[in-house]
Amino acid sequence: MRLAREGKNAQRLAGAGERVLELLDLSLTSDKTAPQLREFARLREVLADIIIESGYYTVPLQMLEKYCLDFALVARK
Repeated sequence: MRLAREGKNAQRLAGAGERVLELLDLSLTSDKTAPQLREFARLREVLADIIIESGYYTVPLQMLEKYCLDFALVARK
């Protein structure tokens, strides 16, 4: 998503945005515990705000990328 935004490719950005929201929606329908679902729900909310550029949240995309990468690294261990 970040690469599509930096490259100013609107079609790729829209596709990446749709895909990430779709994956988060699928995760939210799983049978995980409430704290995990809360994290996914908040992430979905912030990403949707970034995608539609409403400016409600002022979180840089790079910060979210690092946040998600940290979780991915912990999950691999």
